[in-house]
Amino acid sequence: MWLAIAGVFTVSTLSACSDDDNDNKAGSYVIQKNGVVEPSQQVDMGVFNIDGKNYRLIFAKTNLTARGLAKAESDFGDFFSWAAPEPWCTAYERTATSLSPTAWISGKTDGYTLGNAQYYDGTRYTKYQNENEQLSAEDDAAHNLLGGDWQIPSRAVWQALLDANNQSVTWGKDGEMKMTFIDETGKPGMKISSKSNPDNYIFLPATGRIIEKEFLYVGIQGNYLSSTLGTPYNIWGMGFGEGSAGVFTTCRRMTGCVIRPVRLVAE
Repeated sequence: MWLAIAGVFTVSTLSACSDDDNDNKAGSYVIQKNGVVEPSQQVDMGVFNIDGKNYRLIFAKTNLTARGLAKAESDFGDFFSWAAPEPWCTAYERTATSLSPTAWISGKTDGYTLGNAQYYDGTRYTKYQNENEQLSAEDDAAHNLLGGDWQIPSRAVWQALLDANNQSVTWGKDGEMKMTFIDETGKPGMKISSKSNPDNYIFLPATGRIIEKEFLYVGIQGNYLSSTLGTPYNIWGMGFGEGSAGVFTTCRRMTGCVIRPVRLVAE
């Protein structure tokens, strides 16, 4: 976790994610401290204790893509390897329960492999080697793409949101961590709502993840990056399925997972 000092950004509105149409209209606006995210695309989930300090957690309403934020709440966005500046799979075909990669960036056509991993030199990782080490701002895709003080949630942020279930938030209906649908697409995910203001919620689609060139558990699990290293080869990530959720270290650094950006506002 880190707190950035943000300036003023003048930007164009961002286009849709890889599996969207491209009917967004271009425009420009200036937002202080929020980078390139419009206020309507931010969700105040309340105040949480993070590492002994109180922060208001402001989440993006949708997942991250290579061009900003996804258009719709049920859109998966793009799949990022940990510390990578951009997604390696640049386009995919999607149904409610499956994904098929159709395009890759140059040099990464063999997919989400150890050899392609950021800072891997063929024998070892040369950067980020210590347990619970945090991504720096320069390696945080959410910060680099959105600006301001946006970042990938840390392990502690995800854990605080999980620990607040049935207290200040609910994960699924009545806090039972059951997946639901948010729109007519019928694509499942986890709805996390503020108990004090149920209109304030985030919907995390059940994205699965990608290893090499294979998408796994699409529509069955959600796999979201954190900014926290678990071991030299594994990271902490937040995952959920039907009826359960947790923060785990089973995600390898080269695995492709999605990102839900967050801002931390000190109270």
